[in-house]
Amino acid sequence: MKTLQPILATLAAVIALAFFSVALTNCETRSKAKQSETETFEETLAKAEQGETDTDEKTRGKAEQSKTETFEETLTKAEQGNADAQFNLGNCYYIGRGVAKNEAEAVKWYRLAAEQGFAKAQFKLGICYYQGKGMVKNDAEYAQWVRKAADQGHAAAQLIHGAGYLQGVGLEKNEAEAVEWFRKAAVQENSDAQSDAQLLLGDCYANGQGVAKDEAEAVKWWRKAAEQENAVAQYNLGVCYANSKGVVKNEAEAMKWYRKAAVQGDKEAQFSLGESYDKCESVPKKNLLAYQWYLLASANGNETARENVPKLEAKLTAEQRAEGQRLATEWQAAFEKRQLGK
Repeated sequence: MKTLQPILATLAAVIALAFFSVALTNCETRSKAKQSETETFEETLAKAEQGETDTDEKTRGKAEQSKTETFEETLTKAEQGNADAQFNLGNCYYIGRGVAKNEAEAVKWYRLAAEQGFAKAQFKLGICYYQGKGMVKNDAEYAQWVRKAADQGHAAAQLIHGAGYLQGVGLEKNEAEAVEWFRKAAVQENSDAQSDAQLLLGDCYANGQGVAKDEAEAVKWWRKAAEQENAVAQYNLGVCYANSKGVVKNEAEAMKWYRKAAVQGDKEAQFSLGESYDKCESVPKKNLLAYQWYLLASANGNETARENVPKLEAKLTAEQRAEGQRLATEWQAAFEKRQLGK
């Protein structure tokens, strides 16, 4: 995330600029209050792969509390045909843990485990084929191996397989098939892929992709993801409450969900929260809080927030501007500290 310092350092110059956007007069006419675009296949893939890596590291950490297995011990088990050890050895080579990083060697061990039907290895092998890591990129092989893992109930593979159908990556585009795979992953308990599948399933209902358009059903799935701290789903839910999409309009509830997403660093939610403080008739205007969240959203890359900063500054005293900047800077520092601690 961008820091606030460049934004704060240039505010005086920004004030002098003429901006094209016209300030909104009420919540109903918000120009930016829309559900986020369905994420790209690469974005879905990155989240699924990171979720798998985090899960593997947690599992490995718990195991090491009772016994630390050396690289040599893992190698011995892998050479004896143990699929779990082969997969773990592949991970060692893939990230360079206990041995020099070697993606081709990682693929070798992933393949041995995958050919034994080890779902995690099948998923990882498929991703290597898609990314061309340790081998020549091959979308057909990617789809084949991910499907094998998905058929075994591997949630991240189901998520990615659905994304492949939705966007035609490695597969012929089929939105109805995508919905079915998202649904499979969306009901998988204790899976890092679950909330992302719920988010995408909600997107499908909101956009009428593979299913009849149904805003209430979209809200249902976004709420499930939002309750698992999925920031995009939280933002989408806020938009629904602000604009009567699948739920009764409730600005206070909208702000609640915007805030949940905003504190996770979502720039659209930061902007919408600032706008709620700034413009909505049903919310008492709190200029300092609006200013704080506009500054944060602007530093995070939201262009409309950047345009709104000087407009709101014109209504503030020098002391209020300094206080709002202090609040934003302190919040950003605390957020970055939390991110480093994860």
